[in-house]
Amino acid sequence: MKLTELNPRWTGFPQVITGVSFICPHCRVQRLAVHFNPPIDPEGWWEKMARPTYIGINVWTRLSGETFESLTLTPSINASESGRIDFPGHWHGFITNGEIS
Repeated sequence: MKLTELNPRWTGFPQVITGVSFICPHCRVQRLAVHFNPPIDPEGWWEKMARPTYIGINVWTRLSGETFESLTLTPSINASESGRIDFPGHWHGFITNGEIS
């Protein structure tokens, strides 16, 4: 399934994208949000900004991609695992090159 099929939205700041939210592929009701680093920052704003307090907490690594169609995050996203994203019984999988698996 493609990430674009799950109504994705970028999260972060007007100048810097620090995450993505999307409809849970498992329940198709709850939105899941994933913060990632490095941010998508084509104009170099990140180094000029004060860091929000959530940076470093539940942050995935963005291996590649600056569009929903090309985004790759690691490690797997486990929305049912306590301590990562607090939505028991939800999806566990990967976002690789804009594909959900």
